[in-house]
Amino acid sequence: MRQSRTFHTLANGPKSGVQLTHVLQFWLSEHRKFMITIGGTAPQPMPFRDLAFGVVTVYRQSLGHRPPNQPSLMGYLRARKAFGGAVRPANPRRVMVRAPHLASSSATRVSQSFDSHLSHYTEFKASEWPANSERIREWIIEAVDLFIEYINTGANSVGL
Repeated sequence: MRQSRTFHTLANGPKSGVQLTHVLQFWLSEHRKFMITIGGTAPQPMPFRDLAFGVVTVYRQSLGHRPPNQPSLMGYLRARKAFGGAVRPANPRRVMVRAPHLASSSATRVSQSFDSHLSHYTEFKASEWPANSERIREWIIEAVDLFIEYINTGANSVGL
């Protein structure tokens, strides 16, 4: 399941004339464990278990003339703890013309790869719902804050 929120800004300020589309998506996924049996024994049925879910925040950016499903920048929002609240701007001399800028992992608010310890991510069990709805609501508010902070910093780099 995916939910999105879209914002539009102008790249490099209002005089540039290039419109950017910023999209924040929440991806809900189910944690699954697979068991593979090798040999002659038949697999045993597993007992009922509480379904485990995870929610990941994904940032997508596309140029105004491109469809949102063809992002020029895409990655996973990093949790505030991953960058300590302070982010240094990416080195403008290393920015590539057509590809997104890849900065060091600790310098950016968006990462190219998902890491459950660094990405803005939460997990919960089906039995915890709806009792945990306030915790999930706070997590979503923090995700939107991180998203807007990233846009305000220029939204021009993705870490590794």
